[in-house]
Amino acid sequence: MLLKRTYFQSESGRKLAVYQKSSVRDTQKGLILFHGYAEYTDRYRSFIDMLSKEGFNVYAIDHHGHGRSDGTRAYINDFNTLISDASVWFKELKIAHPNYVWYVFGHSMGGGIALNFTLDHQDEIEALVLSGPLIKLPDNVPKFLRLIGQGLSIVTPKLPAVAVDFDLISRDPDVIRIYKEDPLIYTGNVRARTAIEMDKFSKRIQKRLSELKIPVWIGHGSLDRITDPDGSRKLYELAASPDKTLKIYPGLFHEILNEPESQIVMHDISQWLAKH
Repeated sequence: MLLKRTYFQSESGRKLAVYQKSSVRDTQKGLILFHGYAEYTDRYRSFIDMLSKEGFNVYAIDHHGHGRSDGTRAYINDFNTLISDASVWFKELKIAHPNYVWYVFGHSMGGGIALNFTLDHQDEIEALVLSGPLIKLPDNVPKFLRLIGQGLSIVTPKLPAVAVDFDLISRDPDVIRIYKEDPLIYTGNVRARTAIEMDKFSKRIQKRLSELKIPVWIGHGSLDRITDPDGSRKLYELAASPDKTLKIYPGLFHEILNEPESQIVMHDISQWLAKH
């Protein structure tokens, strides 16, 4: 499957990689995809291929510091920058495709960005799909961040400080191996400032959950130890949308699209999108 890659100039001057996969059908549906922390768009090729066959023109972006985009690897100084990048890019997409109906997908950190982005553009988005979204970090993570302290994130913001067990992303050993061998994936410790900003961002987004009014599908692995499934439960409980679905997949880890049961997950998403 070929993804058309171009580059988008952000307001900060960074060159960001953006991707397009046209639908195999002649449709007016566009879907924006936001990947997770440390990874990049290429890891979603199978999912994008499925969406294309289902009638979606898919558009994706490598966040700054990720994949083929400019910036220090996996360094996030402020999540507002990523959301601003997405909003400026979306403005260009709407000009290029004025008749499209827009959908949004996000995984993990990209799920938190997708949720925040959608809340800022609800009148322009038809529906939202979230996979293991960053809404709540596991309870042990914020305690560790407090030990690091805000000071470290200011004095040495790019210091790789917080270890991540990448074996927790999937139960499939091949997924783990390919992940660790991919030179475009950052496998170092989370940088000090990035860790602090993730904690702040998750707390900020929790305060906005009740604002969501459009249809939303939320999927989470029950054994996810990277983002807390309780965050997804909280979104489902508080979202004002009358059309909301929550799927907690028993026994699955963080990347539900890269688990042995991924075809079940993709089928569930496909069936839900077909009704929206």
